[in-house]
Amino acid sequence: MALSSGRWSALWSPLGTVQVRPLGPPLPLGTLPLGNVREAIRAALAAQEREDRYPIWLTSAQCQPAQLRKPGASWPVRATYSV
Repeated sequence: MALSSGRWSALWSPLGTVQVRPLGPPLPLGTLPLGNVREAIRAALAAQEREDRYPIWLTSAQCQPAQLRKPGASWPVRATYSV
């Protein structure tokens, strides 16, 4: 990231553009105390896991024929196709 310290800048995020002001230059993660960054690391790993699983979930959700979705059936219903 190339943001100037102390200056407000617009930053894109999935939730919309936000205004940020870095308080100092970027630091290597390993130089910060674990207690200060533990929650940020956990959140980043959880977000990465969700991103990695989404394409698989989306593909399986799109491949579910409507006729296999019966009331009272456990979700998701797995379909087997042979070609």
